[in-house]
Amino acid sequence: MLTTEPLDIADIVGVPVDLATPFDYLTNSDTDADNAELRSARRWAWYCKDPACPKYWSSWSCKSNFWLHLYETDVHRADVRTHTRVGRRELAKEWRVETDWGMEEPKQPKPTLGQNGIASGNE
Repeated sequence: MLTTEPLDIADIVGVPVDLATPFDYLTNSDTDADNAELRSARRWAWYCKDPACPKYWSSWSCKSNFWLHLYETDVHRADVRTHTRVGRRELAKEWRVETDWGMEEPKQPKPTLGQNGIASGNE
């Protein structure tokens, strides 16, 4: 039933009293689980390391957004490694790069392209 009355939160357990505090929707996410492996003030960034991709060498601070990139980009959808959850997880693990928490460290330079058109190094 729809109502326009204010929500009574007095009996709800676990709801913060100060609702002005922004809700961190990434808490307990897959990204947080990966970042927990690192020492404090460090995090993972996920780089697209496929030279055929239009967003080659772009980076994401959230693994779910990186996976969304894999799903939305034709080049990655054609890659058999992205067809399964296990494949996407392995690719994310291969292509992640450790950085500082604020992501203020200089981005790693693009690897030079080899003769076969595949990026070499850092993969």
